[in-house]
Formats: sequence, structure tokens, C-alpha cells
Amino acid sequence: MHQQCPLRWPAGWRRTEPRRRVYGYFSQNGGPVIFADALEKLAHELRLLGARNFVVSFNEIRSPGDDPGVSIYFLLDKKSLAMACDRYTTQGANCRSLSHAVNAMRQLARHGGAAMMDRAFEGFAALPSPKSAAKRSWQDVLGLIDGVRIDAEVIEHRYRALAKELHPDAGGSHEAMSEVNVAREQALREIEALDL
Repeated sequence: MHQQCPLRWPAGWRRTEPRRRVYGYFSQNGGPVIFADALEKLAHELRLLGARNFVVSFNEIRSPGDDPGVSIYFLLDKKSLAMACDRYTTQGANCRSLSHAVNAMRQLARHGGAAMMDRAFEGFAALPSPKSAAKRSWQDVLGLIDGVRIDAEVIEHRYRALAKELHPDAGGSHEAMSEVNVAREQALREIEALDL
């Protein structure tokens, strides 16, 4: 099953600043990658991986400043997973990058690294939506008190400290890490909005 929907960025996935996006990189027959072809290749790679019920999420590009990000959601071995890319200036290149990443995961499994592939995909677990993940305010989750000057650097410092103790690999849980990821994202968005 293959569906398309408007861009929904996975919670916890860091966005690339527009000024840091890379132009081109991938080519097709000496020209830029055509999005429809890259999308077809991505769907093919997902099928070869054994992914089911996958959704490719992206926006319709109407002007040069529109968001070229592409994200995918899929089921693999009864696990909900998500991957996203907005590193490149075109949707075709971002989609091609995702297909290369899926192919690399297939290579791990093909060459006896199924356990490595499972560990790699743990980082792609689809996190709950921000609405369900953040029941507390981002200030409470990050342990930041009112009256203290809060900027992006303070948020990142607190996020890294909490991630060290709450990440599942450090004895924490996916739920706790998800809540911290969502809180960080909300905090940075709010700080950015105040700076405008």
C-alpha cells in the first residue's frame, strides 16, 4: 500500500535550515532528479525492504521558497517507523536520499547484519504525535523555570543532558525520550517565533 499526504515532519527529527540546504548532488541522465522517478524508486526500495502500509509525505512545491522536505512512514516487522530528509533543495534529491538510506538498510540485512539493521532502525521508530507526547509544558519537561533567560543554547544544553539519562540505550524509555524530543521542538519553535 502506498499513499501520499501533505508533509508531516516526524517528531524529534531535526530540520535543516534553508540556508544550509545543498543544491543538486543527485543527477539523472545528466540533469536534476525528477521527483516522480525518485518517488517510484523510493517505493520500490521500501517494497524490497518488506515495508508495508507506507505513506510518503511531502508538500506541493509552488515557489522556490517552499519546503522541499520528504518524510516516509511505514510498518516493518510490526514496528511503526519514520524517516525524513530535507537536506537538499529539491524534493527529488531528498526523495532519492531516502531511497539510498533504505537501500543501505537492505544491504545490512542482506550481508548478515540483520541485528545491525534492527539496531539502526530503532532510531527511526515513529514517535507519537506532539499532541499525545507532550502532556506537560516544554518548560516542565526540560526543567526550565520561569524568569530565567531561555535561548536556543540553553534549550539544547538541557536537551542533551536529559537525553543522556532518558534515552532507551541509557536505561530510559521511548516515551520519556519522545516527550523530551517534542518539548525541545516546541521550545525552539517558540523561541524562534519570539525572535521574529
